[in-house]
Amino acid sequence: MKKENKEKETIIKLYRDNISEIIWTHKIQATILDDLKRKNKIYKICKELIIGLSSFVSVLFLYYQKYTGALISSAVSTISIILDNVINFSNFDNRIRITNDNVNNLWYMKKILSMNMEYLENDIIDWKLAKDKLEENLEY
Repeated sequence: MKKENKEKETIIKLYRDNISEIIWTHKIQATILDDLKRKNKIYKICKELIIGLSSFVSVLFLYYQKYTGALISSAVSTISIILDNVINFSNFDNRIRITNDNVNNLWYMKKILSMNMEYLENDIIDWKLAKDKLEENLEY
């Protein structure tokens, strides 16, 4: 009987340790996700401002028939195209999607481990089944 209690206590400790690690990893991933969303928003706003500015400058200088202004406008348009390519190259949308999936999966895993730990503490499942479930969830 003592061996089973010791096994049960060990499994509960493993559950607590893993839940704690998952919570910290979740916090880190959530912080990364917030940072990616903020950067993505800033880049998209800058891109739209540059595109709008280049169009406005083109119209303004062409109205006054200033060819140097049109050249400047073309340069600004080129910068906006380069900025757009940099944004697409950095693939923020895909990175945001993947990080968001990771955050959700970590939280779901934490809930499953917490539930299994509660079951073990309340003797709804035995320590062998709890150990198997812990290993199964950590493989995921």
